[in-house]
Amino acid sequence: MASRVKGIKASSLVISVVTIGILLSLNQYLVLFWLGCGGPIFSVNYSNETPLRTTASALGYNVGALANAPFAFPPCDLSGLKVLLIWVHFEGNVGDEMETTPLLQFLRHCNAHVSAQLSDWREEMIHPRTARAVSLVDTILLPADALTNTSHYDVTISSPGPHASFATDIVFGTSLIHLNIGHINPDIKLAVLREPLSYRMLLESEKLPLSARTFMSADLSFSFPASKAGMDYWRMYYSNRGFADKILVFSRANNFGPGLGVDVVADDSGEMRFQLKIAEGTIQTLRLDEIVVASSSSIEDTHHFQNLKQLVAKNYIHRKDNVTSPVLLLAMCEQVEQLWALVSMSRMVYTDRYHPGVAARIFDVPMQTVAFSKQSVKLDGLMMLSNWSAVEMRDSNREAFGLL
Repeated sequence: MASRVKGIKASSLVISVVTIGILLSLNQYLVLFWLGCGGPIFSVNYSNETPLRTTASALGYNVGALANAPFAFPPCDLSGLKVLLIWVHFEGNVGDEMETTPLLQFLRHCNAHVSAQLSDWREEMIHPRTARAVSLVDTILLPADALTNTSHYDVTISSPGPHASFATDIVFGTSLIHLNIGHINPDIKLAVLREPLSYRMLLESEKLPLSARTFMSADLSFSFPASKAGMDYWRMYYSNRGFADKILVFSRANNFGPGLGVDVVADDSGEMRFQLKIAEGTIQTLRLDEIVVASSSSIEDTHHFQNLKQLVAKNYIHRKDNVTSPVLLLAMCEQVEQLWALVSMSRMVYTDRYHPGVAARIFDVPMQTVAFSKQSVKLDGLMMLSNWSAVEMRDSNREAFGLL
C-alpha cells in the first residue's frame, strides 16, 4: 500500500511539473483563459517581442487546404429570430465581402431571419459582385429605413468592419478607429473585436457596461468559404502571365505620393523604383520588375492604377538612353478567390490595406504593413497577431460564433 501511495505521489508530482510547464508555455504564447464573468478569453502580448508561435505550414498543415476547408460553425437554432444587421457593405469591396459573408452564413446556418441595412458609403449601392453575400439575407433596407423601427427586431448587430455602432445589441468583428464610439446601448450584450489593439483600447476605456461580454476573435475572413475551383483558376491565370513568386505591393490612391506610404521615385541612373514607407519607419525600395502592384478595391483605386501606369510610362519615354521600360504588373482584385490566389503565390506582401494583410496571414506569406495613419489601428493590430497561426484564427472565430 505504501509503495502504491508513493507511486501516486510521484505521478502527481510529474503531472504537476508537466502542468506548470504547459501553463508557462501557454503564458509565453499569450493564450490566457480568464474564467471571470465577462472577462476576455484571449489575451495578447502587446510588446514587440519576437513571435513565439509557429506557423501552420511549419506544423505540417497544408495551408491551401486549410483556406479552402469548410468552416465548421457551432450548432445553433435561431429559428424565427428577427435580426437587423446594420451598416452592411454590398458595394463590391473585396475585403467587405471577406469579413461579412461568414457572419451572414452563420445566421443562415442558424435559421435566423436577417434584414440587412445598407451603409450610406456609396449611395446605397449594391454591386453585382456581392451576389454571394446578398443571397444570404432575407430583406434589404436602405439606411433611413431601419434604425427608427428597431423594436420590430429581436436583436440588432453592428456589421463587421471599422465603423461599429455600439448603439446595437451586439458589435461583431470590428476594429476601432478611435475611442469616440458614440452612443452606447446600456443593454449591449457582446462586443467582438478582431485585433488586439482595438480590443485593448475598448477594455481600457471602460465604456461598456459591466454586463457586456467582450471577446477578441480574429478577422472573420479566416472563416470565409473560398471556392477551390475559383482559386485554382486564378492561380493558373496569374501563373501564365508571370505573376508568380513576385513581391506584392498593395497601394491605395489616398496613400500614394511624396511623403506618403507609397511613391514612385527615380534612382541616380534614372531607373524607376517603388518606394515604400514601412510602418516601422524604414524605407524599402523595390525594382519594377520584381513587384506586382495590386488593390482589393476597384471602387477607390481604378483611376489610381491608370495614373500609375501612365506615370511609369512617361518617365521611361523621357529617358535619353532609350532603355525599354520593364512591364509594370498591375492586379485589380475583384473577387475574394482572385485576391487569395494572387497572395498565395507571392513571396512577400507589402500593404496599406487591411484585408490583403489578412489574406497573407491565411496563407502564411510574409507580410509587412505600409505606413498609413488613417488605418493605423487595424494595420498595427493585424501585425500584433503575427504569432497566431491561421488554425488558431479560425478556432477563435468559432468561439466568437459560439458566443453570438
